Amino acid sequence: MKLSAAVTEVIDLMLVPQPCQFDFSSTQFATLLQTRPQFCAIMAGIEANAAPRFDALLHNDPSDNFLAGRQAADIMNLMTAMSDIQLRVGTALDCLKGVIWDGEQGVKPDRFFAWADPKLVELVKLGATEGHFDPEPNPKFFHPGATSSFKENRFGEANVQLTFHEDDRKEIDGETCIMVEPDIDYFRDLAAHGLLEVLPGLFPSGMTDPRVVYLLRWIAGRRKSGIPEFDPPYALESVGN
Repeated sequence: MKLSAAVTEVIDLMLVPQPCQFDFSSTQFATLLQTRPQFCAIMAGIEANAAPRFDALLHNDPSDNFLAGRQAADIMNLMTAMSDIQLRVGTALDCLKGVIWDGEQGVKPDRFFAWADPKLVELVKLGATEGHFDPEPNPKFFHPGATSSFKENRFGEANVQLTFHEDDRKEIDGETCIMVEPDIDYFRDLAAHGLLEVLPGLFPSGMTDPRVVYLLRWIAGRRKSGIPEFDPPYALESVGN
C-alpha cells in the first residue's frame, strides 16, 4: 500500500483465527438450493447425484483436519468470484453448464473443470481487448491441453484465471460445450505465481489454500469501488485447544 500525506486511506483487514477450520453450517446442498440455486444447478448439470457428492466433500481430506472440506470451499470460492465477473453479456458463472466430477478432470483441491457455453471464450477475449483480462502466454505450460488462458486483473491478489480447453467438447441439452478450468491464484504477477505458488503446489502441502484465497480476495475487493463484497457461503472458525 502506497502512503501519501495528501490522502486519508481506509484499510480493511480480515483477521483469521489461528488455527482455523471451515464452518459449513450453511453450505449443505439443500441449503444452497435456497441461497445459491445457480451454484446447485451448475454442480448438478451433468451429475444427478450432485447433492450427496457435494455434501461428502464438506468432510473430505483426512490428511489435515483443519483443511477438511477444502474442495468444497474451493468450489464455493470460485463460483462466488465468477458470479462477480461481469462480461458484456451476463457473468462468467452464467456460462457454466455443468461441473465435471469424475475422471482426470474431476474436482481438484484447488480448482475444478466444467463444461461451458463456447460464448464464454469470446466474451473473455473481448474483455481482454478492453483491458479487463490478461492473456497467459503458452498456457499449456501450467495447464496441459489448454488452448488459451486469461486472468482477470482487477486486484493485486486473488484474481480468477479462466483456462480454456476448446478441443474438449461435450453436448449438453443439444448444445456443444467446451471445457473450462477456473482457478484463483494468490499472485497477479506470472513470475511470482510460478515461483511462489505453482512450484510449491507440486507438493500437497503447498497447494493453494482456499482460506488464504478467501482472505486475499475479500481484502482486495474492499479496496475497489463498485465491487460486491466477496461472500462465499461458508465461514472460518477458530479451532479450540
